[in-house]
Amino acid sequence: MGYLRDNYKEGIQPEAIFAIANSVITYLGMELIGRANLGEGALDMKTIDYKVVPVVDPIWLENYLKERGVFENFIRVTHKMLELKPADIEVEASRPERIEMEKYVLGSLGFSESDIRDLYRDLIELVKFRTERARRTGT
Repeated sequence: MGYLRDNYKEGIQPEAIFAIANSVITYLGMELIGRANLGEGALDMKTIDYKVVPVVDPIWLENYLKERGVFENFIRVTHKMLELKPADIEVEASRPERIEMEKYVLGSLGFSESDIRDLYRDLIELVKFRTERARRTGT
């Protein structure tokens, strides 16, 4: 885990950046760091906030997957995700393509498929809490 730095811009496959930026770990970080002050529960993230959202180190991830001979499979799975239109988090969390992609990203850190699904359930709860609170308070 780390934080996305400027020195990651060169020499990294864009698919690795996409997969990391779209990982549940990143989304959880955004939910916990962001502010829900835009009305209707919309999440506000400032540029400075993104600098502290924890992410999987893309250089480490690429090396890890290459050492295990699965990097090309990871790229194929990520391309399947890139073909999909974004949907709300409940739909996204149930997409087999997303879970497959997470098996590479979070699997590299030792997370099981069950752990990944639990993290998505937790993310959905955080999003619901934020949006329901906004509905109740009228913000």
